[in-house]
Amino acid sequence: MFGSLIDMVTGFVASYPALTAYVVIMTLFTLYRKSLPFPETGGKVTSITSAEQWKSEVQGHVGPVICDFYATWCPPCRTAAPIYGALSLQYPKVKFVKVNVDEVGEVSSAEGIRAMPTFKLYNDGKVETVQGFSESKITAMLTAVAGPPVALPTSTTGGNPKTD
Repeated sequence: MFGSLIDMVTGFVASYPALTAYVVIMTLFTLYRKSLPFPETGGKVTSITSAEQWKSEVQGHVGPVICDFYATWCPPCRTAAPIYGALSLQYPKVKFVKVNVDEVGEVSSAEGIRAMPTFKLYNDGKVETVQGFSESKITAMLTAVAGPPVALPTSTTGGNPKTD
């Protein structure tokens, strides 16, 4: 039984060496990326670590709150993390929180999270949702409740000292 399986795999590798190399490289790259630590969010983002904290930080908050429901193993979540942190500095009228769906399953289940990342904006009893990472959709959602983003200060390092 295993002999025929080994023969089949050996025949495939011999017939398609470039494809085999690609599959091996991509598998190794995926394993490497998963081993990297989750990027820091930065900014003014509160990590929700329990259902009790969710109730006090989100349900008990007056004003708009946006939540990033993420998983550490999710590549789009890794991409979104630093951008979400930067947005928290640009929209000071909005409270930014994040929930790791694997660690606070009670909250993610109660909120009906089925895809990561999912961004939910809670404001005046209404909930808006963006599934997947789309910076433009998230920015539009934030701008609708908080106005245009606040400009972040820019660095002048590396410029011409005579004109800076």
